[in-house]
Amino acid sequence: MGTNPKIDKIHEAWFEFEHCLHSERAAAEGRLNQLLDSIVAESQGQCTRDQILDHLFSSYKVYKSQRRSNEKVQIAQMQVKS
Repeated sequence: MGTNPKIDKIHEAWFEFEHCLHSERAAAEGRLNQLLDSIVAESQGQCTRDQILDHLFSSYKVYKSQRRSNEKVQIAQMQVKS
């Protein structure tokens, strides 16, 4: 979606965390937190996980909307092939 691979990875991990099976939730949260912690470390503690998520929230909403649209298109294409 975007031009920053770190942000793209956070968006992907965030989406997976929100949409994974309950049994996979802890692992998905761990992956998201690892990405966020790397940004916190790069900032030398100038921001927190929550601040990063707050800052990315609007772009995440766009990511989520585009991802759902893409999934709907893929499902429609699969039905046409059947």
